[in-house]
Amino acid sequence: MATDKNTAAETEVKEEVKEAAAAAEESVKAEAAPVKVSSKRIKKAERREAKAARKAANKIEEKKSRPNNLLIGVLIFGVVVGMFAFVLGYNYFSKPATIAKYIEKNGGEEAFGNMQIDQYTTADVTADGNSMTISFKAETDDEDAAAQIREYYSGDSGKEMLEYYAEQMMTGIKPQTRAFSADVKAVFTLNGEEINSVEMTYKEAKDKMEEAQKEAEEAAEDAEADAADTDAAEAEDSGAAEEAAEDSGE
Repeated sequence: MATDKNTAAETEVKEEVKEAAAAAEESVKAEAAPVKVSSKRIKKAERREAKAARKAANKIEEKKSRPNNLLIGVLIFGVVVGMFAFVLGYNYFSKPATIAKYIEKNGGEEAFGNMQIDQYTTADVTADGNSMTISFKAETDDEDAAAQIREYYSGDSGKEMLEYYAEQMMTGIKPQTRAFSADVKAVFTLNGEEINSVEMTYKEAKDKMEEAQKEAEEAAEDAEADAADTDAAEAEDSGAAEEAAEDSGE
């Protein structure tokens, strides 16, 4: 009996050893076997890699194109500036070099000489380089007319008239030339005798013109304000009259 028991125990132990060995072998095979990955994960990873590659390629192309774009921008800007400078240069150098050249180009003595100012007075505009001269000449045998002309042009009113003509001619002609500086002299003579004269530079003439324009604008604003005040006062008087008429009717 004891022998049978021993045999059964040995058999049981052998079976357990076999099972343990089989389990160990399966475990080793499982560890050695490659990990299976689903096809969806593989495709997703491939798409990520392709997207990253495209992004990197785009960055490289962008860096390459930046210098080209900058160069193109500089070239375009240079062309525009060049064209603008060409137009300005052409307009500038197409102008007469001096006031004398301007007068000559635009009719000369025929256009700027013997201009009738009034019944007794004519004017001639001439220039030596950029120095302009306006000669006003009054001629009359009438002693009364001569006396009136002398009285007017020898006074402040006559001087202001000469200044006005000098300002107008200088500021009108000088900008049409390439002259950097210029001056003008206006002289009034009666029967060959100088009565009055004024002289000024282009800057002085320009300043006087701007000052006169400013004064004219201020005078226009004052007149407009006065007219508005007058209209308001008339409207107020009209309203008061209507109220008085209504009160008397009651």
